[in-house]
Amino acid sequence: MSVPTIPAQQPPSPEHFQQQPLDSKHLEHMAIHNPRRILFLYGSQTGCAQDVAENAAREARRMHFSATVSAMDDYDRSLLIREHFVVFIASTTGQGEEPDNMKKFWKFLLRKSHPSDALDHMEYTVLGLGDSAYIKFNWPAKKLYKRLMQLGAVPFYEPAYADDQHYLGVDGTLGPWLTGLWKVALEKYPIPAPLKIIPDHVIFKNSFSLVFDPKEIIDPQNNFDNTQDKPPLLDFNQEPNSYLATLLTNKRITHEKHNQDVRHIELLVKDPVFPGYHPGDVLTMRPRNLEKDVNEFLEYNGWTSIADDPLTIVENLSDHPLPKHIPRRQTIRSLLTNHLNVFTTPRTSFFQLMIHFTPNEDEKDKLREFISPAGQDDLYSYCHRMKRTIFEVLADFKDVRIPIDYMLDVFPIIMPRSFSIASAPLESVQAQQQSPVVVNETKLWKWRSGVCTKWLKNLDAANDPLPSKETDTIKKEPSQFWIRIQRGTLKLPKDPSVPLICIGPGTGVAPMRSFLHHRIYAQGATHNVLFFGCRKRERDFHYRQEWEQLEAEGKLQIFAACSRDQEDKVYVQHLIEQQSALIWKCIHTLKGTILLSGSSNRMPTDVMRALEKVIAKEGQLSIEEAHSYLTRVEKEGRFQQECWA
Repeated sequence: MSVPTIPAQQPPSPEHFQQQPLDSKHLEHMAIHNPRRILFLYGSQTGCAQDVAENAAREARRMHFSATVSAMDDYDRSLLIREHFVVFIASTTGQGEEPDNMKKFWKFLLRKSHPSDALDHMEYTVLGLGDSAYIKFNWPAKKLYKRLMQLGAVPFYEPAYADDQHYLGVDGTLGPWLTGLWKVALEKYPIPAPLKIIPDHVIFKNSFSLVFDPKEIIDPQNNFDNTQDKPPLLDFNQEPNSYLATLLTNKRITHEKHNQDVRHIELLVKDPVFPGYHPGDVLTMRPRNLEKDVNEFLEYNGWTSIADDPLTIVENLSDHPLPKHIPRRQTIRSLLTNHLNVFTTPRTSFFQLMIHFTPNEDEKDKLREFISPAGQDDLYSYCHRMKRTIFEVLADFKDVRIPIDYMLDVFPIIMPRSFSIASAPLESVQAQQQSPVVVNETKLWKWRSGVCTKWLKNLDAANDPLPSKETDTIKKEPSQFWIRIQRGTLKLPKDPSVPLICIGPGTGVAPMRSFLHHRIYAQGATHNVLFFGCRKRERDFHYRQEWEQLEAEGKLQIFAACSRDQEDKVYVQHLIEQQSALIWKCIHTLKGTILLSGSSNRMPTDVMRALEKVIAKEGQLSIEEAHSYLTRVEKEGRFQQECWA
């Protein structure tokens, strides 16, 4: 269906373009005639791309650009034909997939009905945030860059693809790329005289105001009391397609002397409309900060006396709305408990904002050094390598005081955390953290564990042991919280008779357990192989007895690399090379599938190199030919990986 010609006196409604293809030729009268406007559209799964976009927009405003920031899926797509100058920032999730808040936008761009000149009025560039440990490194950003060009958009600046494997993380690419971007932008659109760049010491107005109303009374049932065993109510922070889950089991499955506390969690969902899940699916939840930690933060900042006073969050900027899951009626305590993450490692933008909130010139100088290109090594050593939290950084910079009205500008939002479901659909919902609960001692001489880690460890489960008779402690009610189920990126082969090779070191074994349980108990498959890696057989061999029983029954072959049980360290890649004949038969002769999950540091690359050696040896190929062979197997969907930082 062609787009009708629209009379100039009858501008089309936004709803019209939700249904019609993009066609700038019919809509030139709608163009925004503000060449110094920049639109920043981001797709973000963990908040990193959003942080980059918001920080870049602040820099743009210093150069007197009109800057707007939006998640791609939140942006009114009917207005895209008005935009002349757009910066896209896209992260990567799963197997080179788009973040959740980019999926609808991407599907919209892929419509075949869009003409090839639909966006010929637009100049754009793309920044990708990814991890080179993945085969599909920065896939969403690369596809987006190409698709925009197919629709007629013109790149005004070269794209960049930041790599989380860089020792500075994405900042290793981001800084130089932004410097070049502003140079090009100012050459194209100079600052109008007599205006000048707004100096760094000038701070912009806060995006939100926290307006206290002592006469207002907040219903206690609609406001958290900071206990850890009460679920959010429906109107508080339940998100779409969420279901209330009851915690049945919360047990440690690593030895008590092991330095990693990995937990096996079982949940019960009674909602009659709960759709269930598939093997390899992912469970997400939004954790909360512990009451003790919040109290310490309130006391440090001098906010204890007003922590429970009712307030309303007021938006000051039309292009910076309050996130939908945060209620406008709040208290400072509920904001810090349920929504703001002050116990995470800060990004560079946090140090940039801190400069405005200290009168101490020495502190200002140190902060400026941290955010400068020359100071990136020092920032990494001070903050990222040591995993310092925002609270700890504030404690080091003692004269910094964050105004309450800037809380939502300075402190990041608590993001949902993802967990691999470790059970098959025929069983109860079981989950294991994608990131183990790591409690390591560092040079700070403090125990390190994340917000979600600490929150989960402190949750009460229905199957917890009853209190002893010697105590008068009353058994607590099991914890409840909202969860969402998302499709995993790993897929089983359709034919259960073909071999399945699972490679899941550490907590990477969680989705493999789901797949293997489904294959064995639901499909009757027996050609299953598992490569597992841990440190010590007696301390962190997850589900060891279960695997050994399945092997004894002839339903599984397991190869375990326990790296610290002998003088020479042995990892899964070494066992893969040792079992070259078995692997070659599975993937070449029998056309089987390989699934890989676990840490995204060196492991995926080491495993791929081992597989290439196996292919080269058994197939009598060169390493280059073996690499091409593995790439072809990956394109066929017979080699898949799902790894995480």
